[in-house]
Amino acid sequence: MNRFYWMWQAFPFRDSEVCCQKTSLSWVDSVWEIFGPLLQGVPLVLIPDEEVKDPARLVGTLARYHVTRIVLVPSLLNAILDTCLI
Repeated sequence: MNRFYWMWQAFPFRDSEVCCQKTSLSWVDSVWEIFGPLLQGVPLVLIPDEEVKDPARLVGTLARYHVTRIVLVPSLLNAILDTCLI
């Protein structure tokens, strides 16, 4: 709960936010991705693993659902940026 309180204070959600959950449930970060938004009443889009592995599909899904917040590792961010800059 301390992490949730800290994240909500440091990075508060706006009314129009839409978050996504794309991290495997076996990773600790998935707890924040799922419950951080939901406990604040923020909509959550669940992204299947197949789409996370395909940056072009991931970007399309993020756009389709108007996702405004995503947690990324640097390698996935680079793949997304490479996809968008082509």
